[in-house]
Amino acid sequence: MSKVMRIEERFAIKLPDTLPPEVACPLICGGGTVFEAIVDYVESGKSVAIASIGGLGTAAIRFARLFGGQVTALSRSEAKRGGAMKAGAHFFEACLGDVDKMANLAGKFDVILDTNPTNPDIGPYMGMLKINGTYCKVGIPAASDMNFTYAWIPTIFTQKKIAGSIHTQVGQVVLRD
Repeated sequence: MSKVMRIEERFAIKLPDTLPPEVACPLICGGGTVFEAIVDYVESGKSVAIASIGGLGTAAIRFARLFGGQVTALSRSEAKRGGAMKAGAHFFEACLGDVDKMANLAGKFDVILDTNPTNPDIGPYMGMLKINGTYCKVGIPAASDMNFTYAWIPTIFTQKKIAGSIHTQVGQVVLRD
C-alpha cells in the first residue's frame, strides 16, 4: 500500500493529526455511507430505528445518537444487543425476519435506516413507521436482487417515504481535533 497519493484537492479530506488512520478510514467509508442519510432524516427527538447491526449499523447508531435521535437497534437475534447498546442505542429489538415481532412495533419510528445488504420485503418495515415516516435503504443488495415492490395505497395515505442513500459529499465531512 502507498503512503502517498496524488489527487485533486476537491476529493481530499484533511484529517486532524490526532486521528489515527485506523479510526479515520472506517469513518470515511462505512461512516460516510450512513452519514448522508443521518444528516437528511434524523433530527433531535425523532424515533430512529437502525436495522441490521454490523459495521454500517454500528456507525449509524453512533451518528443517529449524536444527532439527537432516540435510537432503537433492530436485529434478528439477541446476539447483537451488547454491541448495539455499547454503540449508543437507547433500545434494542430482536425482531427482524419475524413478521409478528415487527408488527408489534407498528407506528413506532419516524425513520428506519436499513443497513442490511439484502432485499427484504419492506412491508413489515413500512408498518413500523409512523405516519409521514421515512424508510431509507443504504445496504446495497446483490445485482441479481435489486428490484422491490410495495403497494402504493398505504404509502400514499400514510405519507410514508422510501429513500436511498449511499455517499457523503466531501463538503459535509467535518473532522475536528
